[in-house]
Amino acid sequence: MAILYFLSLDVMILVYFPSRWYKSHHPVDRALSVVGTCAKLRAAEQTERRIRLLQQLDSELRSVERTVRHAWRRRGTVGRWSPLRKEFQNHSGRVVKYLRDQEARLGREDPSVVVSDIADALVSIAENYAAGQMGALLPDELVKDLVAPRDWELLRLSAVLLAALGTGVGAHLLGMTDIAAWLGAGVLIFGLIITFRHDFRKYISIFPGGGFAP
Repeated sequence: MAILYFLSLDVMILVYFPSRWYKSHHPVDRALSVVGTCAKLRAAEQTERRIRLLQQLDSELRSVERTVRHAWRRRGTVGRWSPLRKEFQNHSGRVVKYLRDQEARLGREDPSVVVSDIADALVSIAENYAAGQMGALLPDELVKDLVAPRDWELLRLSAVLLAALGTGVGAHLLGMTDIAAWLGAGVLIFGLIITFRHDFRKYISIFPGGGFAP
């Protein structure tokens, strides 16, 4: 069970002390990567390719949301007890809401037009993040009237950890002591992949090459 315990501890450390592990340029890389997908979608002519790219865009925007929510922590521009933390949290939440509203337009308007607006917003986010403007990732006139959606990341992560620990403990009680830890670790990694998709590696620091997702 020791392996499972340390895996869970490792994930918790990455959640509560992200600036220690993440590269500071991660939000910029993530945003500009999605801009590339937007460009491909705008240029796509075949319906099947557009559908695949829309699915890819949906997945990548979920990743951008998680990145934006914690961008102010990754940048390391405010202390743990700074009064600016709440302001940055609120602003990042409204930015997430703006991106969701733009994405919702894909079902009502011409995707080639909508993705241009999404790409413009992502470029602004990347530029302002690089400049250290955590409270102005997007212009205030775009987000001031928006209500930030709830952040369920910690709840989902807790569910994955509980499932992994429950699997390990259950296997141990059933007498499968030799593989209990491995079963738990497998559930943990599989749960992270299912829950966070290609962002799952940022919660695990034991992969080859350092293991930290860029």
